[in-house]
Amino acid sequence: MGKRSFTGWWLCSFLLMGMPSLCAQQRPLLTEEVDLVQPGHARLEVGFAFLQNQTLTLFGLPGQDFMRARGDVVRVGEIGVYIGLTDYAEFQIRGPVRSFFTDNRNLISRNDTGDFQFATKFKLLSESRRWPALGFRVGAQLPNEKKLGTSTLATFGQLLFGKHIGRAIGFLNLGVIITDRPTQLRRQSDKLLFGLGAILPIHRRWDIFGEVNGRSGNSSIATEDSAQAHLGARIHAAGLRWDLAGVAGLAKNDPKSGVVFSVTFDAPVFKAPARETRP
Repeated sequence: MGKRSFTGWWLCSFLLMGMPSLCAQQRPLLTEEVDLVQPGHARLEVGFAFLQNQTLTLFGLPGQDFMRARGDVVRVGEIGVYIGLTDYAEFQIRGPVRSFFTDNRNLISRNDTGDFQFATKFKLLSESRRWPALGFRVGAQLPNEKKLGTSTLATFGQLLFGKHIGRAIGFLNLGVIITDRPTQLRRQSDKLLFGLGAILPIHRRWDIFGEVNGRSGNSSIATEDSAQAHLGARIHAAGLRWDLAGVAGLAKNDPKSGVVFSVTFDAPVFKAPARETRP
């Protein structure tokens, strides 16, 4: 794909994401809140991401399995579906419909379906005056992305903490991700997952948010440490939630900069079971 074609895809994606017929993406924040989608409702997200100067250490070119490439990444149609099952459980599916990578220096261009993630989130304890809310999230990331990804399976589990501090809400994630090593048979990388973020309402319709999120631990080719910072704003308008955030990479192979955008819409999909009442 040439530079003009790549730019055209980016512009088309931007226009499509702004169309009101598209309900919504994965939110810019990677750090999970403890709160769940209302039971019987589905949260639909759609959007895109544009990331500059990202390094791929295992690039899927025929005969060049270990080639490093650095360039720009565009993820089109980053979708998320979150279904509130009960007051204490939520099911999640999310991932990019298409990812595009362009390295203009080496004249490399590739695109592929992104890796999709399936997870379930549980709310274990509600927030109290002294203690934060507590949740747990467990899931797997499927190896859908073969031309740009590692074609390996990853499983993860995270503890989620959330606490209101004045008008703001802060949240902390700590967990473990286990990823197959793409270059070593029957070997895996076990890494610590971490995330720290906050959302501050500044108006009835406006919020600002920020976070630092990443993973760290024993590494191999294509399972290196990663960390990103996000800072952005959220608007509630026309029955939708609009999110826009800047991205800054903090680790060696992460994108140097970027922008992510999403639109979110909640809708009832089934009748939630009634709560049992004591006589």
